[in-house]
Amino acid sequence: MNDEFRIYLDGYVFKSLKIFNRRGQQVFSSTDIQQGWDGTFKGQPAAMETYYWFADVLNSNQEKVIVKGDLILMR
Repeated sequence: MNDEFRIYLDGYVFKSLKIFNRRGQQVFSSTDIQQGWDGTFKGQPAAMETYYWFADVLNSNQEKVIVKGDLILMR
């Protein structure tokens, strides 16, 4: 159903998004909020497993905040 993973922010300024696999290997990174992760790593489909994402954002006071979560890649 969802071809890309993206985050949507309201009231924050996006700085970067990073996604890691369970072993701590970074599989995606972007500083462009329009660019989402398509479930690939080095041009190949990534393993179906749980991934962890971290986004650096600025709040309304221009303070850095880290927003984080997990996602499950399924095909």
